[in-house]
Amino acid sequence: MANHERTNYPLTLSVSLEDGLVLEFSYDKAHFTEAVVQRLAGHLSSLIGLMAAQPQAALGSLDYLDAGERQQLVGQWSSATLDYPSERFVHQLFEDQAGTTPTAAALLFESRQLSYAELNARANRLARHLMALGVGPDVRVGLAVERGLDLVIGLLAVLKAGGAYVPLDPGYPADRLLCMIEDSGAALVLTQQPLLQTLPIPAGLPRLCLDRDDAWQGLDSSDPQVHLHPHNLAYVMFTSGSTGRPKGVGISHQALARHAWVALDFFDLGAEDRVLQFSTFNFDGFVEQLYPALICGAAVVLRGSEIWDSETFYRELLDKRISVVDLTTAYWSMIARDFAEVGPRSYGALRQVHSGGEAMPPEGLSAWRQAGLGAIRLLNTYGPTEATVTATTLDCAPYVSEARPLPLTLPIGRVLPGRSIYLLDEVGLPAPVGMIGELVIGGELLARGYFNRPGLTAERFIPDPFASEPGARLYRTGDLARYNAEGEIEYVGRVDHQVKIRGFRIELGEIEARLLEQDSVRDAVVLALPGANGLQIVGYVVPQEPGLLAADGDEQGRWRAAVGERLKAQLPDYMVPGCLVLLESFPLSPNGKLDRKALPAPDAASQQQRFEAPADELEARLADVWQDVLGLERVGRGDHFFELGGHSLLATQVVARLRRCIEQPVSLRDLFEAPVLSALGERLRSRAAQPDAARASAQPLVTRRTGAATLSLAQRRLWVIEQFSASGAYGMPMALRLSGELQAPLLAQALNEVIRRHEILRTAYVADDEGDPLALVSEHLAIELPLLDLSTLPRDERDARVVAAVEDNAQSPISLLRAPLLRARLLRLDAEEHVLLFAMHHIISDGWSLSILAGEVMEIYSRLRENDLAPLPELPLQYADFAAWQQDLERSGALQAQADFWAANLAGSSGLLALPSDRPRPANASLAGREVSFVIEPALGRGLHELARSQGTTLYNVLLAAFQVMLHRIGASDDIVIGVDVAGRGQVELETLIGFFVNVLPVRSRYAAAQPFSAFLADTRQAALNAFEHQDLPFDMIVEAAAAPRHKGANPLVQVLFVMSDLPLQRRAVAGLRIEPIESATAYSKFDMALFVEAAEEGLQGTWQFASELFDVQRIDALLSGWIGILKQIVGDPNIRSEDIDMPIHTAASAEVPVRNKADKLGKFLKKAQGGTPAKAQGPIRETLVVPGQDFPLMMEPSDPGIDLVDWAKANRPLLEAKLARHASILFRGFALRDIHDFEAFAEAVQPGLYGQYGDLPKKEGGKNTYRSTPYPEQKMILFHNEGSHQDRWPRKQLFFCELPSPIGGATPIVDCRQMYRQMPEALRDQFERKGLLYVRTFSSDLDVPWQHFFKTEVRAEVEARCSVAGIQWSWLENDGLQIRTPCPAIIRHPVTGEKSFFNQVQLHHIHCLDADVRDDLLAMFGLERMPRHVYFGDGSPISDAIMQQVGELYEACAVRPGWQKGDVLLLDNMLAAHARDPFEGPRKIVVAMSEMFDRRELEQPSGAQANTETNEVEA
Repeated sequence: MANHERTNYPLTLSVSLEDGLVLEFSYDKAHFTEAVVQRLAGHLSSLIGLMAAQPQAALGSLDYLDAGERQQLVGQWSSATLDYPSERFVHQLFEDQAGTTPTAAALLFESRQLSYAELNARANRLARHLMALGVGPDVRVGLAVERGLDLVIGLLAVLKAGGAYVPLDPGYPADRLLCMIEDSGAALVLTQQPLLQTLPIPAGLPRLCLDRDDAWQGLDSSDPQVHLHPHNLAYVMFTSGSTGRPKGVGISHQALARHAWVALDFFDLGAEDRVLQFSTFNFDGFVEQLYPALICGAAVVLRGSEIWDSETFYRELLDKRISVVDLTTAYWSMIARDFAEVGPRSYGALRQVHSGGEAMPPEGLSAWRQAGLGAIRLLNTYGPTEATVTATTLDCAPYVSEARPLPLTLPIGRVLPGRSIYLLDEVGLPAPVGMIGELVIGGELLARGYFNRPGLTAERFIPDPFASEPGARLYRTGDLARYNAEGEIEYVGRVDHQVKIRGFRIELGEIEARLLEQDSVRDAVVLALPGANGLQIVGYVVPQEPGLLAADGDEQGRWRAAVGERLKAQLPDYMVPGCLVLLESFPLSPNGKLDRKALPAPDAASQQQRFEAPADELEARLADVWQDVLGLERVGRGDHFFELGGHSLLATQVVARLRRCIEQPVSLRDLFEAPVLSALGERLRSRAAQPDAARASAQPLVTRRTGAATLSLAQRRLWVIEQFSASGAYGMPMALRLSGELQAPLLAQALNEVIRRHEILRTAYVADDEGDPLALVSEHLAIELPLLDLSTLPRDERDARVVAAVEDNAQSPISLLRAPLLRARLLRLDAEEHVLLFAMHHIISDGWSLSILAGEVMEIYSRLRENDLAPLPELPLQYADFAAWQQDLERSGALQAQADFWAANLAGSSGLLALPSDRPRPANASLAGREVSFVIEPALGRGLHELARSQGTTLYNVLLAAFQVMLHRIGASDDIVIGVDVAGRGQVELETLIGFFVNVLPVRSRYAAAQPFSAFLADTRQAALNAFEHQDLPFDMIVEAAAAPRHKGANPLVQVLFVMSDLPLQRRAVAGLRIEPIESATAYSKFDMALFVEAAEEGLQGTWQFASELFDVQRIDALLSGWIGILKQIVGDPNIRSEDIDMPIHTAASAEVPVRNKADKLGKFLKKAQGGTPAKAQGPIRETLVVPGQDFPLMMEPSDPGIDLVDWAKANRPLLEAKLARHASILFRGFALRDIHDFEAFAEAVQPGLYGQYGDLPKKEGGKNTYRSTPYPEQKMILFHNEGSHQDRWPRKQLFFCELPSPIGGATPIVDCRQMYRQMPEALRDQFERKGLLYVRTFSSDLDVPWQHFFKTEVRAEVEARCSVAGIQWSWLENDGLQIRTPCPAIIRHPVTGEKSFFNQVQLHHIHCLDADVRDDLLAMFGLERMPRHVYFGDGSPISDAIMQQVGELYEACAVRPGWQKGDVLLLDNMLAAHARDPFEGPRKIVVAMSEMFDRRELEQPSGAQANTETNEVEA
């Protein structure tokens, strides 16, 4: 092994044979450490030696670990020891403790408490009664009681009687409980009187109600004496089973007792502790939350039947003085997040917390730290029920303290005493460090097996080959894991279809079995798929009645509901699929097996149920508010707020209204996390009503003032800024086109009425004697509405004057010293055409306010036109009332909690987002700016809406996340902060006010290259939601709290802004006037750049504002193109990894984005009004070069979303031919091609008569003359080739259609073969052209398709005739084999263009391109002359490996890789372009069509086009 400074590959192995065998590893230090490569080198050296010594041995049997490494894996790391202080059983240890501390508290439940003596006495009396009923060793007793004291008394009594308890959760479906009772062979069921009616206790099976204790109250309370063997059963706990029935895991008394000692050790328990018993008793975590405490004198705090929310958990923590807590991972993650939002505080006696049951999310540790819990010991625990609860633990302290960086997945730690753990490869050998193996567990604490399931026990509990004692066993967990260099185990995943959801282990096969039991289901498959809140269970169902697939949504909804109800009667709620997808049939792999990867993603829209009315008064109020805000006539229980059109701003309005009409507290998070009305109702129903005083505190109080009013916190900041640099940058302009008859005096009257209504429009801002800002309110104020008549001017001059007036309105500053801080102007273009200009200073206005101003002016004008003099309803508040309330909040310290959140959230931020600019940043920003505007096409807009819906989020978050990804990439930073704005109108009364409410919030994002976009989107949603929940703190105070570094010339903390306007000023008609907003170009930018997006009539539109002293417009055009490119890619594949997103941002303007500045838009707008000749319409197809400056390939996209591509292709076939001849490849993207039928129609339109007899590809199901892509291993690349070029006929045109892009990889690289010809070294090119190629193919049933399949005949004479005509040499071989030798050109002249092209399949045929081990095996088996495929020069001379290497490198140098998006079509001229296929992961569906077949003999006679081309070349 050598250390090199540079290497072109992550790992390179060089082999030389100079002085023996010399192996040299070169490695990239970014990918490998020296220790890892040393280990690889050692393994390889050992393996080579073993292969030489044992040449006949199976490869998998060669154990290449050295003795030291093997000892480490199966000795040092695999086990741990503990000296058990006693071999007495758990109930006996509890009895000993009761004798030692009889008066100490043993159990606390709600307001009740039992001492050790009391608990022991009650359990003893019940145990004696059970013994009298026949309970003894290995007798199973079902226990079906509610959580409480009776539960623990019953458990201890069964153990004391010598029996084994079987937990039976009363909440389980009756069918499942009956299975558990029957399979366990329970001799008795302990329950409670209220549960008897619902429990499926078989007739004749005794039952005993623990709340009717007269029968044993008077019995002896001393400890009963029962002789037990250590391997007698203590309990049988049921887990999910793949056959449809749960399976019972039997744990012995010895295993239970020994694990109690082990748990006592890692719990570090003492008599002073109070342990929370949190888990349900059918979950094995219950075991170690109870018994370890009871054998050491600690107290156990029992949770009630309701799961606590985080604040209840916190109160109980303090009230009960709980010191040790063991939680499921999902619950721990929730409280960590919720506690982090509150911030550091006292956690009472809490000293240690365990999390287990699922993989621990690393982000939970960050929340844990932010919550101030860093000093509390945190353990990540792992263990299956079969190994008696917990088998490994990880102390998270180094990660919490940040001494170690957070990994993508947290290790599960090291093995606990009583177990041995091995990670074994597929042949049962220990997997080396870093390699994945199945995690198997041995040791004395294993379960006895599966109760009454000997076959399953033998399958999962296998002999332990590493143990010294006979009879030792290993349990196969089915979990995949690996050791890291420190000896910690890292969990990787599952080897089967068993999953863990909400801490419960689930066999998906059990759910499938229950589905298949239903008469209405013909076939079913169940998967666990990532959802918005972790894994979700999805059922794929083929219904018995095929007509159901064509039924309407209501009928399908009823069918799904019926299936779901039957499942709920058989399975616990966590096993019922949240989504049922109906399919006509299941996709199959080429070998006829179910192709799980090809199953479609669940479509939430198809799951909608029929309308269901609100269930109670609370839901009715929720529905009323939703209807009001969303403008709907009806909202039902199953409706989803965001699917109905809700977004972040409307969510804020909903919350504001709900706070006025319901008693329960409600937050924005509630609506985001429970967006279905019934779920929101359920969430709120569980909360206590909020006192009136608490609700009132959220409302600004109206105050009557005269004289000076108060400035809000944001106004004070802006006032200070304006004292230093007054400019037009803080103007809020608006221009409206008014078409129709206008009465200007009435318009002026309406404007002055709005000024009367809004006090802020009569307010000026001056400095008092101390230099502080002072608001002066005028009681009465009226303004003129100047009218500029342009109607007599020539058209060109009039248009120029309008443009100038609009720009002047946008750029002229407004003084703060004199009210109103508003100006208005009216331009008359002709009798029925006017332009109304408004501008307000930002200190009294924001975007929402502009909408209010325009709306009220036009509403009052309309009333005046109708002689309606009644004023609009008076405003409940004025802006100064809000300002006073806000300042009261600041003085009271109420904003400090939000400041604390922002300080924690932004800790460590650099305060600067460094972006590539065209000029250095000046020391003082001038605020000079420009902007470009854009339109997002309707088809892409619809795709983005669908993406948001499918990911359980909003369009806002999708656009924001894509913008963040772009900024991460261009700024080369994995941690950035950008600003988003919020309306700041959190109360209903503020929605009708004009004023400066908007606030800027910093949103932080962290980027991981390998993270799927869907996961990044979920993080963005969470980050935005956290920010919105802390929006009351003004931006300048957020900056102060964050204490981030300041940078000269840059805005503090936020330099880039993202704004999505949810309330665009729409075109409308009022009082005979048509009103239409006119956009005006800005000359300012308060940020380095700001992206503004709003809904348009079709799709989305927006502007990209930027600081012109930093950026040129060409750079912004390129960024805009890159962002839209990201949007297209995430719509095509929401799970695309961030690093795989193609973002070819360059400084040249991109034709892909329809960009125009607003001044141009205004000009076009005016021309439209003049009725002049319209501008030439844009064509229906937009063309872009995929690689700037290179003809190959061309991309075509629709500029007309309604275009029919098939009709267009038929009508423009000559144009397409010309384009294809020039560009060799055309990528059609964004057209509405939905399926194989649409594709086949398009392919026929391009070239009628598709070729349907191609023997090298499988036919596509559902198509006529189309094919599936080559069934070749996913992890292997298909190398470059021209289709059919090794045969006597081939297609000139080849089309590829993307039905489904793979989530990872799977591109179709393409190469311009003319470029290959030009760039090939002249000597090599001449050699290929002079000699040609000879393809040799040997047909053998062992390795290739038989010749009968290839030639589609079994008659040898027909084969010979075909070969003779085509000039193919043939020879018959033994065993009915055939070898053909086909001479072909390597360089051709194109039949249409006459250009020379490198046309071949050398990479697919030359044995150089085979994997070395495969090549060597084939050569050893068949010899060079009988290789299944090979290629030579046409004269039979070999093509050297060096030449093949040269050809391969040239292909890669010329390759273009346009990533696939769903619906793409790639059209190739197969005689000008070669193609390949990259390796991929996940499902991928590409369909192939071919047309215009060419015979090799046709190339020998140049066509007219060729002859002309040749003549032209000579003449040139």
